[in-house]
Amino acid sequence: MSNKEITGIYRFHDNELLFNENWIVNSHWTKVVITVFHEVRHAYQGFCIRNKSKESGEVVDKWGYKMKNYIKPSSKNNVIGDEAYLKQEI
Repeated sequence: MSNKEITGIYRFHDNELLFNENWIVNSHWTKVVITVFHEVRHAYQGFCIRNKSKESGEVVDKWGYKMKNYIKPSSKNNVIGDEAYLKQEI
């Protein structure tokens, strides 16, 4: 990954989960598992958005809007620089 601060991402348009292999090798397994669950949650949301299923229409529509307008982390890796990213509902 070009941004070394990113541990993992879900790419909605490609329906892919990507992980920073260097980070995985050098991290405690619990941090890796937490990151995997977090990204799999996004994949589940992507599934629901694409298939209009599993959740209420209101929830799926909200997720779809948030996914299309997703705020990426700033690479500053701090609460102040990434406040909008951290407060996203999705």
